[in-house]
Amino acid sequence: MSESEAARAERSLQLNAGELESLLASAAHAFSRAAAQGASSGALAERLAAAGASQPLAAAFAGAWKAHSPALLAALRAADFGSADRLLGVGWRVSLPVAGEGAGEGAAPVAVLELRVGSEGAERRLAFECSHEQLGALFDDLERINAQLDALG
Repeated sequence: MSESEAARAERSLQLNAGELESLLASAAHAFSRAAAQGASSGALAERLAAAGASQPLAAAFAGAWKAHSPALLAALRAADFGSADRLLGVGWRVSLPVAGEGAGEGAAPVAVLELRVGSEGAERRLAFECSHEQLGALFDDLERINAQLDALG
């Protein structure tokens, strides 16, 4: 909240800066709890009244929650919260050595994997080479991760 918005809120609600800060902290707590519990506006009003809020205050909170909760919940679902990058895409190719002067005999082919990671609009590409054995080990690790996710789901 900007300083001018805070000053307008203080005047219109007839609060001092400390009281406004307390009100905003209480509102943030009530709305974050309602979001975490998936509470409807009616349930929020009931919980606030049970906690000692006046009927007009509970109704005001419930009205604000009813009007603004869809946007807040959508923003929370889309929020990154500092998590690791997401895998957005995978590309690959196999590089086969070409015989010629100076080429070692029996040079092994390598796989080149390219991963697109990040978030929509902010992605980067990572490319790496791996031998047949390394690719097999990567596949085994991914299978193990998949099995763990299946067990949790």
